[in-house]
Amino acid sequence: MLEMDALQSIDRLAEYEDTGLSPAEVMELKFKIERLRAKVIAYEKSGLFPDEVVELAQAKRDGRLVVLPCKVGDTAYYYIDDDELAGPYVGEFTVKGIQILSDGFYLSDGDCWDKIGTQFAYLTREEAEKALKERENNA
Repeated sequence: MLEMDALQSIDRLAEYEDTGLSPAEVMELKFKIERLRAKVIAYEKSGLFPDEVVELAQAKRDGRLVVLPCKVGDTAYYYIDDDELAGPYVGEFTVKGIQILSDGFYLSDGDCWDKIGTQFAYLTREEAEKALKERENNA
């Protein structure tokens, strides 16, 4: 039994020596493998694969990568300041479309398009309420 363990150890040592690597180089490779493993796990958790990340990075370098301010189906907000019956109020709509033009993002409720940050297209109720208040204070 002891003789068998010694022969296996000699074989393993010979395999290691055949690599031509020093112990420090082996440790460095081990560290690199662990870092790569961590990156693969992060990619898997993100739902992206390395080739997709390369494609996104290239698009960013080319100036083609755009992060949309919201998604179709989200709720957006608007304000009305001249309704004689209801008075000033903030309303909401479901985003049916998103456009990217040279001057910014536009949202659609299905009937018309409005630039984000103008009277008829805000991403949060708070933004719309603040704009309505500013409008009323400047009137």
